[in-house]
Amino acid sequence: VLTNRDIARLTGYSKSTINDWIFYDKMKVLSPSKKNFVPKVYFIDFMVSKHAIKNPMTTDKHKQMLAKFESEVLK
Repeated sequence: VLTNRDIARLTGYSKSTINDWIFYDKMKVLSPSKKNFVPKVYFIDFMVSKHAIKNPMTTDKHKQMLAKFESEVLK
C-alpha cells in the first residue's frame, strides 16, 4: 500500500491534490482517514484513468510514468 506522501513523491502532485482525489472519489483508498492507505492496484487504476490522463495540470513525473507504461505495458 501507498500513503499520500508516497504518491506525492512518485507523481510530483501535492498531498492536498491527492487528498482531493480521495475526497471526491477519484482515487479509491482502503479507508479514508488522516492517513490514507492506497493499494498499489488502486493507484495504478487511477493514474491510467481518464480523469488523471486528461488532467490539464499533469506533472512531468506523471507524464514520464504514462510514457513508460505505454512503452512497456501496452506494446
